[in-house]
Amino acid sequence: MDQLRLNREPRAQGLAGARRGLLPSGAKVEIADPNLQVTHAREDSVAARRPNRPNRPPRPSRPTISTHVLDLETGVPATGISVVLFRRGEGDEFEALNEGETDADGRISDLVGGELTAGDYQLLFDLAGYGDDDSFLQGIAVALRVSDAGRSYHVPLLLAPFGATVYRGS
Repeated sequence: MDQLRLNREPRAQGLAGARRGLLPSGAKVEIADPNLQVTHAREDSVAARRPNRPNRPPRPSRPTISTHVLDLETGVPATGISVVLFRRGEGDEFEALNEGETDADGRISDLVGGELTAGDYQLLFDLAGYGDDDSFLQGIAVALRVSDAGRSYHVPLLLAPFGATVYRGS
């Protein structure tokens, strides 16, 4: 029986170590390469991965309205979401300008499809086909005003199971 005995810490120290994320007493760890250096820096960041994204459409050279949809529940881009861009015309009626679907990165880089003009716009995100059939959010409409037609407008949408956040991106 003495051969099976483990070298245990006092209980108070063991709990303190567990809170710090340390291995329990008696645990054995083998280091495969003692010279291996592990870093947690820019190579793990989203900014560092951007230049290497495959199949990403180029940004339009003219001003436009774009979007990016992220699923906060799963932590991945929301692909296949239909988005319609409307513009307020004469008589305060909205007319559909263009429609797109989010790509594998959750983006639509150009919703205008032509020349951007100052005015009131609306983005309609159709969420009915995304996620579960009984999802709480079935669609989101975002009204925005373009005051400077010489610059692009990026409108990211962050989705959660029972809510969403939209903001003006860069």
